[in-house]
Amino acid sequence: METRLAAILRATGTGTWEWTIATGHLQLDDEWLAVLGYGPGDLDTTLDGLFSLVHPDDQPRMRRRLQAHLDGLTPECECVGRLRRRDGTYQWRRERCVVVERGPGNTPRRIVGLGTNITDLGQAGERAHPWEHVFDQTQFGLSVTSVADDTFIAVNNAYARMHGYAVEELLGRHLSVTCELPADALSDLIRRINETGHVVGEYPHRRKDGTTFPTLHEIAVVRDAQGTPVSRVGFVIDVSARDAAVAALRQSEERFRAVYRNAPMGIAIGDIDGQFQEANPVLCSMLGYAEDELRTRLFRDLIHPDDYDPERRRVNQVLASGMPSELFEMRLVHRSGAVVWAQIGLSVIRGATPASTHLLALVEDITARRAAEGAMRQREAELRTALEAADAGTFAFDMATGAIHFSARCRELYGFAPDEVITADKVTTCTHPDDRRLVADRFDATVRTGADYDAEYRVVAPGRMPRWMHARGRAIRDGSGAVTQVVGVKLDVTEQKLTFSRIEASEERFRLVARATRDVLWDWNVLTGDHWWSPNAVELFGYDPNAEPDIDAWRSRLHPDDRSRVEALLLGAFASSVETWDGEYRFRLADGTYGEFLDRGHVVRDAAGEAVRMIGAMTDVTELKRAHRSLMAAHERLQAASRDVHLTESRERAALARELHDEFGQLLTAAKLSASSLRAMPLDGLPAERRQQHDEKAASLCDVLDMALHGVRNVATQLRPPALDQLGLARALEGLAAQIERHAGLTCTISIDKATRARVFGPVEGAAIYRIVQELVNNVARHAAATTVRVDLTTADGHVHLVVTDDGRGMPPDEARPAGTLGLKGLRERAELLGGRVAIHSRPGAGTTVHVTIPAGDGA
Repeated sequence: METRLAAILRATGTGTWEWTIATGHLQLDDEWLAVLGYGPGDLDTTLDGLFSLVHPDDQPRMRRRLQAHLDGLTPECECVGRLRRRDGTYQWRRERCVVVERGPGNTPRRIVGLGTNITDLGQAGERAHPWEHVFDQTQFGLSVTSVADDTFIAVNNAYARMHGYAVEELLGRHLSVTCELPADALSDLIRRINETGHVVGEYPHRRKDGTTFPTLHEIAVVRDAQGTPVSRVGFVIDVSARDAAVAALRQSEERFRAVYRNAPMGIAIGDIDGQFQEANPVLCSMLGYAEDELRTRLFRDLIHPDDYDPERRRVNQVLASGMPSELFEMRLVHRSGAVVWAQIGLSVIRGATPASTHLLALVEDITARRAAEGAMRQREAELRTALEAADAGTFAFDMATGAIHFSARCRELYGFAPDEVITADKVTTCTHPDDRRLVADRFDATVRTGADYDAEYRVVAPGRMPRWMHARGRAIRDGSGAVTQVVGVKLDVTEQKLTFSRIEASEERFRLVARATRDVLWDWNVLTGDHWWSPNAVELFGYDPNAEPDIDAWRSRLHPDDRSRVEALLLGAFASSVETWDGEYRFRLADGTYGEFLDRGHVVRDAAGEAVRMIGAMTDVTELKRAHRSLMAAHERLQAASRDVHLTESRERAALARELHDEFGQLLTAAKLSASSLRAMPLDGLPAERRQQHDEKAASLCDVLDMALHGVRNVATQLRPPALDQLGLARALEGLAAQIERHAGLTCTISIDKATRARVFGPVEGAAIYRIVQELVNNVARHAAATTVRVDLTTADGHVHLVVTDDGRGMPPDEARPAGTLGLKGLRERAELLGGRVAIHSRPGAGTTVHVTIPAGDGA
């Protein structure tokens, strides 16, 4: 493989090299040396030794390109130049390299490179390639600036001459050296370029001698393969001399090729008939063609049919009028047939003859932008709909013309006719006299400072009662920062104002209630710490909390075990957007004992949503808590007793089931055998009529005994399923599922996890779970009109979880279910007897899910 690669490199005149920056050592492989006629040991293996071979005219440019890559400003370095052969002649070479190792602070450590002999291409380019001629005549100045520090990485000769500098004088300097914009405006422009990736506009520039001149400047961000911005490319035209010949712009093939290759927009060069001569990769990708394919086509072949005639007229106008460029939008057709919206900057590069005149097109894909504009129009329509739904009106005031636009809702609020011309005087006339100064001051402040407009005032429409209006607006600025429009919304807040009045009346009632209630009412200003307690606090607490300096006295009286929890609840309520807070805690009274209180509060927030006040009431629940604890203890004793009763009942039912099965079952079985024997006895000596009567009575007796035996077994099974004792809960449930499928025609699936199968259930626990499942699946079979039912039994988090799900008709909500429907009351009682709970989720037509949770006992 290595031999084949070496042969390929020799055949293509290509060699490799590696530079270790720390040691300065430059390693050139044999192929690289051989192409230039050198052998091992013939050259100084340092970077300076390599550059000693570079033609003097090419050295500055190649060093700048290499340094820009070392500084991390370009993703790779590609240089085209002439290197001296051993025989003294020069060979055109393309050297491409990339930093493959960097140290701390992004310091380059090692570079690898690849050199190719392009002498034939270089000589042909000198003779026939149009690029040099094109950019000798182009009317654009070209600059490349760093996105890291806004300094010039490269400028072409035309740009430098335009500003009165040499190229070397601008390299490395901040772009403000040629831009006349104030510092804040320049910073804003750079920010917009970085955000949008592309800006076109007219900006003042400054020459070296201090004179200024206007320019048309197009700036675009160049990104590497990973999409990271690495530099900005600027195209500049001195528009102060549009009617004169623009100074010829000269750009080397290598530098233009770098711009051409890395530009974020499509670039094409063609003749005056529109025949493609060059197309960069971006344009090829944009249109879906290879460059060779485009060279066989005319530009008009790719234009949407509806845009062809306007485009032809533009080209003819540019060619005939001597205009430097034309910027327009049109539709192109992708190879796939898709439409591509493009913004095209068309320039004429005029030669000495028509044959040497070229068209330069800068093509930007604006399909996404056009789609975004369409989406924006859609969002504007949706916003209008939302404003109409919110009963809000919109307004816009044009500072230049004084024109005022009111939406239909705004016109209705002010009493203006749909076609009435609205003036500032009319709006002022409809504003309540007492509020006019407020409205004028707020509006003037918005125009003067650009601050948001916000005002509440009354509107008096002709023949109507005054209405309260809340207007909010925002200033729209132009490129210079001047306010050109104020736009916003107006809301009728009359009802809110009335509500506020009712709230004030409610607060008065609150003060009256505070005098009569047994609860301790309180009011806490969160910002200042001020607090107020109702007078009955003294009686309940044994001291006057109003005498305390701040709310910290209340905190200090919280029980130590409750303090951090209560404070966390308070802080959580403040940090969230909730309006209510409640908590239970113990509170130290004046005699040193602790009372138990239920505290509820309402959080009052300012316009920004910050908590500024809390109002609430403390309810003494000490006696209630004591009674509750006593009741819970009694309940626990009752549950324990119930479990004992249930255990006893289960044992008695099991014993009774065994007796029925063993004793009565055996007796009935013996009786059936006797009856069968009697039936089989020979009756040859009896008349035929007597024999028939005997057979009929014997058969009837056997049937009765069969029915009795079956009934005894059913009763025994109902009292205590034998499968529970013989096979365990899991197998008993599986047997129950099989029985349901046989008798009800219902698909019944039982799923029991490994932990539950291994668990040993006590007689009470196992019987209760079995009965619950039995009751639920029987209810499904009888009432749900279901086709499938699934039973899941799992153990997790110290609980046994039973979930029964069917696909039947469902049930109405809890409040609509009659008590005891489908045996659910008994089901809940069985679960509660074991300390469990039942949750039912059902909707009509969507099936039912019953979730029973029972604490996992010790199996006793």
